[in-house]
Amino acid sequence: MRTALSEPFHVASIVGGQSVEVTAGALKDVVSPHDFRVRLGSVRYAEDAEIDDALGRSVGVFDAWEQTGVETRAAMLELAADYLEKDR
Repeated sequence: MRTALSEPFHVASIVGGQSVEVTAGALKDVVSPHDFRVRLGSVRYAEDAEIDDALGRSVGVFDAWEQTGVETRAAMLELAADYLEKDR
């Protein structure tokens, strides 16, 4: 963990599974949740166009998600949880 945090990082927005670099807006610091004095990196918040794109895409895939069987959805959520726990 110490090695991973040795250099500040920059966070990009993710829309439709792709990294979207926001170039407008103020650069904001990302700080450690347990010690706000420790700067981890930076981020630019998404602008209206990126937010509209993300919302449009989410509406577009909702029907497919809703029609997916409950067992399949549960398995997908379990897999996502496994990945989150693995990367703690």
